Amino acid sequence: MSTSLQLTLGLLLVVSLPGCGSDSSNGQTVAINLSLVVDARQAQTSFIPSRVVAWIDRWWPSAHPVWAQSVEDIASIQVQITGPGISIPASTTMSVSNPSSGQVIAVSLQAPAGDNRTIVVSAFNAATPPRRIFRGTLSGVSLILGPPVDLEVVLVPVFRVTVQKQGIGSGTITSTPLGIDCGTTCSGEFEQGTMVSFNAATAPGSVFVVWSGGACSGAIPMCTVVFIANQTVTATFTIPNTNWKLKFVDSEETVAGDYRGVNGFDGVTETIWLTQVVNGFNGSPPPPHEIQINLGSSANLNGFVYVPRKDGLPFGWIGQYEFYVSTDGVNWGSPVATGTFANDATNKQVGFTSTTGQYVRLRALSEVNGNPWTSMAELQLLNLPSGGQ
Repeated sequence: MSTSLQLTLGLLLVVSLPGCGSDSSNGQTVAINLSLVVDARQAQTSFIPSRVVAWIDRWWPSAHPVWAQSVEDIASIQVQITGPGISIPASTTMSVSNPSSGQVIAVSLQAPAGDNRTIVVSAFNAATPPRRIFRGTLSGVSLILGPPVDLEVVLVPVFRVTVQKQGIGSGTITSTPLGIDCGTTCSGEFEQGTMVSFNAATAPGSVFVVWSGGACSGAIPMCTVVFIANQTVTATFTIPNTNWKLKFVDSEETVAGDYRGVNGFDGVTETIWLTQVVNGFNGSPPPPHEIQINLGSSANLNGFVYVPRKDGLPFGWIGQYEFYVSTDGVNWGSPVATGTFANDATNKQVGFTSTTGQYVRLRALSEVNGNPWTSMAELQLLNLPSGGQ
């Protein structure tokens, strides 16, 4: 690259990038003039002889790119070189001041000589910790001893995805191409225009429910996204209530109608659990009342929803309550949630610190109007995300 071009279009950064570890170049280096183009439109129209242009236009034909990454946000550039004989990647990082859209950032460096080199250039913002927002790659480059080598790298926007899991069930989310294994790795980076498929695999006893957030939706376990912006996607897993079993209920009405305890988690709000009604008010067993449920497999829980009866009758609406989670259904420990429900027919959602267990227990300490009964249309269990999991 000529000096005039560097001064006119770029900021000249001169660094030394020695080979690390065992290097087939025997310590010999070659000068490289890297021209880092940070504007896609200029990269597509410019023509510079004898330079390798690393540009793969992966824009989806129907997509409208969202430039969520700003060139002005670039605070530092990292250059990394790998290849045969380089046991540890040779790399260097340099600061950049006030880059602008359409600018060419010129970087001159010394790199390990040799064939089949891969040069990866990353641009980071000034966040703490810094986050990569642009990336460019040159593969199969021969760095031959002799005159300086002129190369051009187009920096493509890099977008970040965060994967969340919610619901009481369990599962793992992986991506193709690789980058997400959640599991443990629940965030990753993909270049603009990359087509990424997310696959939700359920754990034994769990089922996948639905995708939500970002460009993912629907009840099919695989979701495919073309990246044109940062986004968060959420997969919901559950343990179907068809696997739930009634472990214990202290009281249930079966004479005046079918008000068994199993009605409180059958997925149907028109059926209810109601404690015994004996000679009206006076003969009915008083609270506390409780129901214990075996979920069939271990669940990740951080909340529940109490659904009051929906037939217009307030009899049995729970007032004060305690909620427990247990791994064995014997040792319950302290309640994970306590409180008093409002005296109305709305669904009551309660959150608590994330807890794992196979058994749940709801104790009704009182009824909203002081009556002896307890009723419930449905008990729904939650595991809502508070961030990437």
